[in-house]
Amino acid sequence: MACSRFRHHTLRLIDAHLLPIVTVTAVFFFGHLFLSNHHGKYTTDNAFDHQGNDAWIDWMFLQKTCMTVTLLGLLRRFQIVAMPILDRLGDASFTIYFYHLYVIFTVSWLTHNASIEIGSLRLLLLMSAAIGLPYALSRITHKRLPRLSRSLVGS
Repeated sequence: MACSRFRHHTLRLIDAHLLPIVTVTAVFFFGHLFLSNHHGKYTTDNAFDHQGNDAWIDWMFLQKTCMTVTLLGLLRRFQIVAMPILDRLGDASFTIYFYHLYVIFTVSWLTHNASIEIGSLRLLLLMSAAIGLPYALSRITHKRLPRLSRSLVGS
């Protein structure tokens, strides 16, 4: 939302400093990968109960924040490549943003919150479901209820 609100300033900054932004993103990614023993979400019953030293740095938040700016910069730099799938996902971005956690929580509930390490294939399937199901909801709602789709699912 901040990138959208301050679009012109953000785009100038990204265009001028894309390589350092990509570098910082990579540092956060590899820092989390090699320095943290925790991968996944932080869960606790008490907001002030931190689970070891890893919980004091929210690596995932830092990664996602930097990755957003990095992806924006890379897409601007290589905009000559047509990516219609990104255009379609962009049209349904609010629906995906709003509903993806419901998909993840449903999968978590169906697997009885099993605390197993997630492999690459499972991560790919979960990511596909978390993006694909809200996207499908957006398209179906838009086709079946075009006047109400914006109010119901945000696209």
